[in-house]
Amino acid sequence: YKPGVVDRSLNDILDRDEVYSGCYGRVSLNFYAYAMNGSKGIAAGLNNIQKLEDGERLAGAASAASDFAEDMDELA
Repeated sequence: YKPGVVDRSLNDILDRDEVYSGCYGRVSLNFYAYAMNGSKGIAAGLNNIQKLEDGERLAGAASAASDFAEDMDELA
């Protein structure tokens, strides 16, 4: 299931781009044990997220347009 996402004031956040790698927040987790196909362990499930504030994005991926912008100059 999809976790619930709220802001500091507990208002629902519906825009998926509002929560990203680098923003500050809190999460509620559920830890559980598993035994499957001879493998045993402990896993964690994400229940809900509360975004507290924006932060610097940690993603380092460039957009396709910026990757090929120099090539467009050469083709012109």
